[in-house]
Amino acid sequence: MAGHLRFLKRVQETGLPLNGSLEFLNDWTYFSNNSERDFGELTSTGPYAGTLEAFTTGVRFRTRYESLIPKDSRTRLWASDSGRVIDTARHFASGFFGLDWESSGKAQLQVIPESFERGADTLTPGDTCLRYLEDPILGHDNGLEMLVQFQETYIPAIANRLIHENNIGLNNISNEEIYGMQEMCGFELMVRGTSPWCEMFTKQDWYNFEYARDLLLYYRAGPGNPYAGAMGWLWLNATTGLLYEGPIAGSIFLSFVHDGDIAPFLTALGIFTGDKELLPTTHIAANREWRISPILPMGARVTLERLSCSPNYEDPQVLGSHALSISF
Repeated sequence: MAGHLRFLKRVQETGLPLNGSLEFLNDWTYFSNNSERDFGELTSTGPYAGTLEAFTTGVRFRTRYESLIPKDSRTRLWASDSGRVIDTARHFASGFFGLDWESSGKAQLQVIPESFERGADTLTPGDTCLRYLEDPILGHDNGLEMLVQFQETYIPAIANRLIHENNIGLNNISNEEIYGMQEMCGFELMVRGTSPWCEMFTKQDWYNFEYARDLLLYYRAGPGNPYAGAMGWLWLNATTGLLYEGPIAGSIFLSFVHDGDIAPFLTALGIFTGDKELLPTTHIAANREWRISPILPMGARVTLERLSCSPNYEDPQVLGSHALSISF
């Protein structure tokens, strides 16, 4: 979204009114009075606020898993060292354990640094795997490179349309700026419930944006990245070990990370990896299996359960969940 902020600053510096699809900007105000401070943080207003979603999710999980909350011990929550991730964990804990979760000792939040000095960190392998970070071709930046390639197939036409509508005030609009405008639709929807940015693009523009987002994560941390499966195995192996131990290890395990850290986990599981060929950057792969809108939407979570069953399957009383791992 940084490209969008630069575009807004550039428009303001011209002092000229905008026309056509961008006319709403003449009266539009950014949804935060401190964009530098609030950029990339958890949203706290609107019907889709991140704080509301995290708290509500905690309440829903308490409704389903209250029996797993230890009565005589403290539950530990693990969160990667990011402001919005930590805030998400805290709001979830308030909904799941109660507002006094920290002062009463019901749970404790453990923050894990996102630094490469930690080596192969289980929670955030994308920030701690040196080979992945340093590989200039197939590493972390691979997703961005594929995104840039696909942006060239659809964004220039949008830029030309906007420039034509404002042939005096705007001489050029970059791909990054247009892409940032599309991102703004979702971010403002979360904060305000509606957004004029959503209305300035066609349905096909949104299909292209959806695919662009798919490509970014597919090649950055999903099945299209050769390091993803190995990085996801760290978390999968640790969680599997806990679930194999059963109640002896504990009854519930809660982890909070970025969507880019859940993608390697899914890749290691072999889920959503059915595409026969790598996703192309020249056109949309319409029948692709990898679609992050249903797989990794805002506030995505993965739940793993260990279930114990008696040979007497007719008795519902013997069925129960013994261990749980949740990741946001």
